[in-house]
Amino acid sequence: MAAPAKFLFDTDFAAPDKARERAATATEIAQKIAEAEARAYRAGYEAAQHEARVESDRRSALALEEIGITIRGIATRFSGIEARMETEAVEVAVAVARKLCNELIARLATAGSNGPTAAWCWNARLSKRRSANSSGAIWRPAIRPERKGHED
Repeated sequence: MAAPAKFLFDTDFAAPDKARERAATATEIAQKIAEAEARAYRAGYEAAQHEARVESDRRSALALEEIGITIRGIATRFSGIEARMETEAVEVAVAVARKLCNELIARLATAGSNGPTAAWCWNARLSKRRSANSSGAIWRPAIRPERKGHED
């Protein structure tokens, strides 16, 4: 069974109780309010700092991503420029070689019978073949064809 209820009919609530706490003064109340405000200000400031750091990190990540995309685009353009420069260099080399070969053929044609004929020089130049030996790859002209009226 439950304990009987205690009634407080004979207790005087108007009289101050020595066991009760004393009432807070106005200065104590003001001090507690100031401490609570300071804690709230620090908590708000720290939350704002954290939010600012997060936003700064987000913006930095976006900026770095854009920089990476831009660098990849520049690298792609450099690859295109490099390929174009190689193509132009080969074209220049071929044009110079053609001019020099034509010049050589013209000189050899006017040299007369003192040297090999221009046609033979041109054919020898075009018929070079690549052969490999133990020391590595070398270029050598094809075997000289027999010609009439010319002795070595």
